[in-house]
Amino acid sequence: MMSTGRVRYDGRAILVTGAGRGMGRTHALALADRGAQVLVADRGVTMNGTGSDEGPANDVVAEIVAAGGTAVAYHGDLSTSEGAIGAVEAAIAAFGRIDGIIHNASTSPDAVPLYEMPEELFDRTARVNIYAAFLMVKAAWPRFIEQNFGRIVVVSSHSIYGTPQSVSYATAKAAYIGLVNSLSLEGVEHNILVNGIAPTARTRMTERMQASDYTDWLFETMLPERVTPTVAYLVSEAASVNGQFFSVGGGRVARITLAESHGVLGMGEDIDAVHDLLPSVMDDQDWLFPTSIFERGLIVGQLMGWEPSDTGGNPYEVSNEPESPELSVADAKGGNHDR
Repeated sequence: MMSTGRVRYDGRAILVTGAGRGMGRTHALALADRGAQVLVADRGVTMNGTGSDEGPANDVVAEIVAAGGTAVAYHGDLSTSEGAIGAVEAAIAAFGRIDGIIHNASTSPDAVPLYEMPEELFDRTARVNIYAAFLMVKAAWPRFIEQNFGRIVVVSSHSIYGTPQSVSYATAKAAYIGLVNSLSLEGVEHNILVNGIAPTARTRMTERMQASDYTDWLFETMLPERVTPTVAYLVSEAASVNGQFFSVGGGRVARITLAESHGVLGMGEDIDAVHDLLPSVMDDQDWLFPTSIFERGLIVGQLMGWEPSDTGGNPYEVSNEPESPELSVADAKGGNHDR
């Protein structure tokens, strides 16, 4: 029986990548259960990105249909331009529209020291993450603008904090920071909201962890089903947050943000001054939380003595971007600039 929850997706078509297993599967099932038409995109590759198996995606579609929902499988290779764009085209062909994208698919290569990492491995990881996200969003963007509605969630990783012997994966996942921060500004006037999550869940990826008490606890606590509610909410009409990253796992949801300290003046013109004052920079606990490059420029400029004039324009503004409100250093200190 289909769910009757308050947050619904009736009439919406949502593309979920990596939807044949793990978190992608639970995302697809939850969305379909609340009325969404779901494109279940999964090529069925190994964690290293090789091979293919249509079974996982087909199985999820069968499970959704058996429960009374609507879903179609897609087996294209998201690491290629044809495959990534084809996913969006397949959703439109199947459902006549596309309203949201959850990009969950990713390779996760085995740990390799930097000096042994082949270029092909780095490229493959970048393509299925960065390039696939870019190409799918670009293909769907005109539709989102036309219908004045779009929701995008990219699945990053806590590897953005740094992961030894996994530079390809951590770099690809960290690229989502720039993508989310930029697209959220570009899409907001068209009701296109873009967010990211860094999840923790028991999946094929984490099942490669070494056995330990912590691993046992993680497997029992961090179930894929406990990530899905946040992801599903972010692609709903009810969602209003934009340009945000959330750490999600085990029922816990936390905000991740990019911050910059107020810094120390008077050390940028002399090497010895940098040597003497850098410890103060590292100890600074007074943080800025800019939500765009423009806001950061205004805040830092005022900190350094620049005074805005009534006629001062936005040096970063593009012609079709709405004007930003006047900002002050006092505003920045509050750190409350949710888009």
